[in-house]
Amino acid sequence: MASELAPRLQLVPILRTVLLVFSVFALLNGHSYIGPFYQFTDVRAAFAVCWAAVAWNAVCVVAVAVHPHLQRLADGLPFPVKVTVRGRTLLSYGDPDESGDGLFAPLTAKLGLAFLDVLLATLVLVFMLAAREKALDCLLCVDGKMYVPEWTRNIWLTVLIFEYALALFQTLEGASIWYKQRYINKRGHISLA
Repeated sequence: MASELAPRLQLVPILRTVLLVFSVFALLNGHSYIGPFYQFTDVRAAFAVCWAAVAWNAVCVVAVAVHPHLQRLADGLPFPVKVTVRGRTLLSYGDPDESGDGLFAPLTAKLGLAFLDVLLATLVLVFMLAAREKALDCLLCVDGKMYVPEWTRNIWLTVLIFEYALALFQTLEGASIWYKQRYINKRGHISLA
């Protein structure tokens, strides 16, 4: 019988899936409009980082989807793979004695994923801020200049907000894992040392 009454809500994979579905259609729409007009490096860089975020989220969603199968594969390994640094497990795979949840130790995995999400979000922010000031000469425009459309900047902003939110949630999950390992699991144990 399962120890949990109901399956946990997987908030981070759900957010990654929503971002993935939204981003693909929004970025394709942005490319179809902005591509031939804007050849600025900052605009292309912002789109490139957004596509990198899409690829990263796709990898994470697929990893979550196949995670139980990886655990079954780990049971068939001829030897466990375990990497520790200063007594902390960074990588544990196929070790039945380790309480890790797959490829990485839980706390290291959460913080590593959060770091990559923050890095991608910061790059999107930098290129978005640089690209919004770029303008082309336009005879039919009101002030004679054509800027990057606001809806395109909103696409970048949405990717940015999702990535920062994912990083925040994973950092909070990492903090809860650390608190559980540090305090909750040690309740009721008396040390005579």
